[in-house]
Amino acid sequence: MNIQLIKMPQKGLLLSFVFLLFCLSAKAQSNPGFENRPDIPHCMLIILNEDWAEPGEISASVVKYNLNTRRNDRLKVSLLRMPYLSNLPVIYVREFRNEAHLLEYYKDLTNEKPDFMQMNIVDLLVPLSNANYNQVLIQKSLIGYQQFFDKYYAGKLK
Repeated sequence: MNIQLIKMPQKGLLLSFVFLLFCLSAKAQSNPGFENRPDIPHCMLIILNEDWAEPGEISASVVKYNLNTRRNDRLKVSLLRMPYLSNLPVIYVREFRNEAHLLEYYKDLTNEKPDFMQMNIVDLLVPLSNANYNQVLIQKSLIGYQQFFDKYYAGKLK
């Protein structure tokens, strides 16, 4: 393959570079890679408030809540280091069969408000399919997830 380089004036090169960055940024924002796949396994990230939370204690509270309310679901809880989301470890709840199973859990947490959901201990609940969780790991952020959540989950939580 023969590649030809076209010499551009500096100003033109700069404008081309800025345009390329703009296009890449717009593409990343409009298509962050999140997919609606309701039938695959799902998980939840619980992002804690850095001012209030003690991750080990809160994680134990989540396990206790799951044992008391969802013993048969056999949900697994872990603490993950995700410094691109939080300075504290993030609570990772997994083994939801599908989207419906996860959204039922999400509704229960927000309606029942167990101890760990009170006093601003939790900053954010992030329901994800396992594929979208992998996308968060790849892009190391939740950029674009709010729009995805609003489009696919918010209406189902009313």
